[in-house]
Amino acid sequence: MDSELLNLDNLSEEEKLTILKVIKRDEDLRWAKNQQVNHLKNDIHNIRVKSILHDGDDLTKICARCHEPFGFFFNTGETCQQCRFKVCKKCREINLSGAWSCTLCFKQNQLKLLRGDWVKKVGSKKKGKFEHGGDIVKASIRRSLSEAGKKLQNKPAGL
Repeated sequence: MDSELLNLDNLSEEEKLTILKVIKRDEDLRWAKNQQVNHLKNDIHNIRVKSILHDGDDLTKICARCHEPFGFFFNTGETCQQCRFKVCKKCREINLSGAWSCTLCFKQNQLKLLRGDWVKKVGSKKKGKFEHGGDIVKASIRRSLSEAGKKLQNKPAGL
């Protein structure tokens, strides 16, 4: 464990506390992001449950997401370019480039973007005790502060 920790003896107590405040703010942001991820996962689950087909469902005549029947002239359905399912106007989301995808694919893309899956490479995660860099710094500061406290306790009383 100590091999992963940093030597922060050259920092003042004030600097260490400032760093801990920044790390706390980072943890709060990560928690909020995690809440967003969980919310998106829940939305995706709900869309998938709603999209379950039943015996006799004809996907050429109903929306793959909400199961509303297509019209003959209006809202005849379009095919999502990602999943290739036919969806109604209500079940389409337009992205920043102006292209659209079905609600399920749109939410899945949002989730990938939020989690950073489009950047991360499979197997690139280094295995170690600490998941985030802030965890290493925080543990290093705590160790440094506890060592400083021990040094003060071990000093003879007249010095």
